[in-house]
Amino acid sequence: MIKVIRSTKTGERLQAVANLKSTTEVVSNRLLLVDEKRTYQSHAGFGGALTEATTAVLKQMSNEQKRAVLEAYFGKNGLNYNLARITINSSDFGYGNYDYLDGPDVALKSFTLKKEETRAIPAIKEVNAIRGEKIKLFASPWSPPAFMKTNKMMNEGGKLLREHYETWAKYFTLYLKAMKDYDLAVDFISVQNEPEAKQRWESCLWTAEEEALFIRDYLVPELKANKLDTKIFIWDHNRDEIVRRARITLNDPEVRKHVYGIAYHWYVSDAHHHLSIVHDMFPEKHLYFSEGCVEMANKVLVPLGEMGSWKHGETYGRNIINDFNNYNEAFIDWNLVLDESGGPNHVNNFCEAPVMYDTKNKEVVYNPSFYFIAHFAKYIKVGAKRLHTVHDIERKFYACSYLNPDKKMVIVIQNEDDKDVDLTLNIRGKTYLFLVKGRSINTLLEV
Repeated sequence: MIKVIRSTKTGERLQAVANLKSTTEVVSNRLLLVDEKRTYQSHAGFGGALTEATTAVLKQMSNEQKRAVLEAYFGKNGLNYNLARITINSSDFGYGNYDYLDGPDVALKSFTLKKEETRAIPAIKEVNAIRGEKIKLFASPWSPPAFMKTNKMMNEGGKLLREHYETWAKYFTLYLKAMKDYDLAVDFISVQNEPEAKQRWESCLWTAEEEALFIRDYLVPELKANKLDTKIFIWDHNRDEIVRRARITLNDPEVRKHVYGIAYHWYVSDAHHHLSIVHDMFPEKHLYFSEGCVEMANKVLVPLGEMGSWKHGETYGRNIINDFNNYNEAFIDWNLVLDESGGPNHVNNFCEAPVMYDTKNKEVVYNPSFYFIAHFAKYIKVGAKRLHTVHDIERKFYACSYLNPDKKMVIVIQNEDDKDVDLTLNIRGKTYLFLVKGRSINTLLEV
């Protein structure tokens, strides 16, 4: 039997709507076929970012509200997130630039994570307590301290001065060791968030060759010298250039040996097939989605009145399905929680989060995007194997399937058309008939 969980534009949210029984009836309708004998990548989990903005908004909630939000994301009965992205130094989602030094301290003697004691650290510990186990942490820098850069600013791009490659590598290891002092192990790091973007906020430019050089000659030796086993990701930018960057950065066998995976974002590009190209070139590398959001700063593309709209949820579902079908192993969303303006953000680069907090009315709002993520995260378990999934619907229809460690199948189907779709499901040699409602997302569970 197949249990159907559905959310719709008309208001259903994670509602159990049907139990499908197999049939021998042959109907002239559309087909979705799942072949459980053809398996692909293993699933590594879901997560979101504990930025300064997110932790600041959480602190404005009542204790009950905060606990409920963190339970909704990380609890075993919630989205069951097992991953969190955190920033090394500040990002735009916060109140301004900061690093972990007292001025231009080249010797790094003043390094301390004291500032994170009111930001990421307590939030991570609260999440770990909720889960009863430690989440995996993915840490990324937006910018080195200003004195290490060509432009002497954390904002507006600039480059890391070659004379500070070693300094910056040591800074990474000090960060990792200091986190361990708080009993928090960082599992993954990326060299740089969005290394080809000069932004108004914290940013730093790296070529593919520079990233490779830094990893091989500076970062890896420092990690080894300090007996740190944190895994390294490269790129951490958009899909459009992921093939070129991976090809160049990993051209050196020594660099390739030490890089665990390639992280990417969804902005600018819908070229999901680029992930499959990277997988084909570097099949041993792990592809993690590390950031994406509905951007609110461009009022023409996304008017503020559209915040929390159903189509924003569809953006999440479509990206997750298309990336999963192209070898993605993990999905890490951007800010977990933001305020009603889409911030705080110190350069007004606002965006929507799946959970928003109305600070004026003291109300927590769960946007459609939260429920779209839930259709995957609640049901696809770590270690699940992606299954071969095909259908004959030409537009606005997306599907992916996984086999969980308990050998039960999970299928997620998203219909972005206004029209319903009559569907025949072929699963494990059996046939099921299913009406996929217009503007819906559906999770089908083997029971």
